[in-house]
Amino acid sequence: MLQLGWALCVFGGTPFIMHVLGRRTGAVVGSHRYWISVVPPGACVLLLALLPTDARAIRTICAVSFANVLSFGLYFLAYILRNKLDSNLHVAMKVLWLGVDALLLATAAAVAPTLPCGGCTRLPVMQPRQALRQLWRTARLLMGGLGVLCIGVASTLMAASDVNLTYERERLAG
Repeated sequence: MLQLGWALCVFGGTPFIMHVLGRRTGAVVGSHRYWISVVPPGACVLLLALLPTDARAIRTICAVSFANVLSFGLYFLAYILRNKLDSNLHVAMKVLWLGVDALLLATAAAVAPTLPCGGCTRLPVMQPRQALRQLWRTARLLMGGLGVLCIGVASTLMAASDVNLTYERERLAG
């Protein structure tokens, strides 16, 4: 299960990362938007593969999750501040971008206590079983929050669509 989860995360995330780096791979593998859809199931399988007794694996996954979520959160924040807020995007899309960024940064803050602090004597080190529970809990909240944001934005865009307004005008006129 660990290898399957890791493979889904790597294969699904690579076209997106290549897109972010400016290398267009769409002609070879297709749109990065389709490939990124296999990352959440891969992350779930990866988290389910961990046993509560595997302390080293739990610490590693917590550190990798923290680094990934924080880096994507900071990247989205820079991207939003540079491009999205002054563009002609629909308000719902701006809310989606800001909501995703807030979710990513909040998830990074929630995963941070699971990291062992090398020189800290004031902070207690979280046990591996507790760290795994915290990681599962934050992953569920992140994925649930992303789902709610996407459903809300899609509903808003469909309600405000010109196609729906044209159909409604034709129905009332006809």
